[in-house]
Amino acid sequence: MKLLLICLEIAILAIFLRECMRRLILLGCLLILCGCGSRSAEDIREEGRTVTRTLTEELRTVHNRRELMEAAPKLKTLFRQLAELMAASQEFQEPLDLEKTDHDLSDELRLQMNRIYQMDGGRQIMEQSQQDAVRLL
Repeated sequence: MKLLLICLEIAILAIFLRECMRRLILLGCLLILCGCGSRSAEDIREEGRTVTRTLTEELRTVHNRRELMEAAPKLKTLFRQLAELMAASQEFQEPLDLEKTDHDLSDELRLQMNRIYQMDGGRQIMEQSQQDAVRLL
């Protein structure tokens, strides 16, 4: 009889623990889904600024064709990230007003890209790095 009661208590405890685990997992999933909600226009702007800064800094380190070839895979990734952010920004009806920071970042990126384009083979390597990004847009 005592053995039966102990087995019953263990079974009830196992059911209780299983239910608690199920609820914890559901709560965790809910928190993750809430945290992965859609991004705001300002979030996309900040991500774009970060990617633009990183891209500009990467281009700044390039001084010859060999360095450009070595940087090409990273540049390709950064150009794709920018294109993805541009595509994501399309969902917002109203464009954000550009700030001085945005103009400055854009100007610096343009300067670095123009410098790279002047290198021997620079234009071709840059265009290859941008192909995936262009397809996204």
